[in-house]
Amino acid sequence: MKIDKGLIGGSTNLLILSLLKERDM
Repeated sequence: MKIDKGLIGGSTNLLILSLLKERDM
């Protein structure tokens, strides 16, 4: 279960980072 939460959190962080990068551009 901990691994699943980590994967979900990681994917969410990647999505947020990609959105922030697009806004910066």
